[in-house]
Amino acid sequence: VSTQSTGEEAMRAAARDTSGGQRRTAALRERFGLRGDDELLKEVLDTLLVEHVTLSGTLFVFTHHICFGGRFFDADVRRTVRIAELAAINTVDERCVELLRHSGERLRLEVPPPTDRDMLAGVLRMFVSRESDAAQTPPPPRVRPIGLWLEAMAAEHADRAPDDAPPDEPYAPLADARHADERALQMTEADWTRIYTLCATSVVAHNNDVIVAQSASELSAPAAHAAAQHMCMYNVSRGAVSLERRSDDGVTRYATLSAGATFNEMSLVLPASAVPTVNAVALEDTLVLGIDPFAVGRLVTDMRANGDGANAALLEMRLMRYIAGRLRDSLVHGRRICTHHTCHYSCF
Repeated sequence: VSTQSTGEEAMRAAARDTSGGQRRTAALRERFGLRGDDELLKEVLDTLLVEHVTLSGTLFVFTHHICFGGRFFDADVRRTVRIAELAAINTVDERCVELLRHSGERLRLEVPPPTDRDMLAGVLRMFVSRESDAAQTPPPPRVRPIGLWLEAMAAEHADRAPDDAPPDEPYAPLADARHADERALQMTEADWTRIYTLCATSVVAHNNDVIVAQSASELSAPAAHAAAQHMCMYNVSRGAVSLERRSDDGVTRYATLSAGATFNEMSLVLPASAVPTVNAVALEDTLVLGIDPFAVGRLVTDMRANGDGANAALLEMRLMRYIAGRLRDSLVHGRRICTHHTCHYSCF
């Protein structure tokens, strides 16, 4: 009886794992816009996407696509390459794999240890070869009668004015004006795309590297804009950062930040003369992503010069509200030290 019970429990656990895996694969297909016949074959955590900045995320290998998903602050950065579009897969150095499309576009990935770069490249080459031999045409889209019926019902209700509502059906708008205004002041995907493409910077730091310093001479982690490094608002993509102050009496540590935390938020609104009063020091191999305020200023100026002043003002407002929200989150999570000299006391 005990053996039978154990076997049944194992079968139920296997069924739960299969069901959970199927749900996760379906969610990933939706995230990357893939068809239902794409099955998840391999997943590589802590992969780096090397573009104009270095981004940490996860590499997903599907039946017909290779996908990368990462985070830039609150934005979901996605890259999708159809395997049939790949002309070659090259190994660049001891950790990098480069995907080359027929169009000439390159996607460079850095895989973490203990992932074998050559093994991963070999697996990807195998899929490229298989796709080119099969040359499968995509199946026709499936018709979903229920989905079409729901769309027709939604269109019918969208055309209905409040006065046209049946007497037994009170008219209820989807959201009141206050909620609509609140959503309009939140960062959109288009905003994040602009910021990531034109205003992003990254710092790859090793243990004890100083990312933000009380004086420029203390900087030890390279950045795309080293001269203005202390002016960037940063988000810890992976690793850990210590906020500490050095003095003749020693080092005082105020906070330890892990992945997802932000620091140096006020740098986007303070003048360039503002100097941090604490150091941000990497406690291990760390990747931080930054928003360069000078690049944001150039972006907003260009938008206004091109006659898009309304959206430029809206982008500034949304970004300021985002910074305020991050400062509020810092207060909720117990961080109590400001990194700039303008605040003489613990402001959050």
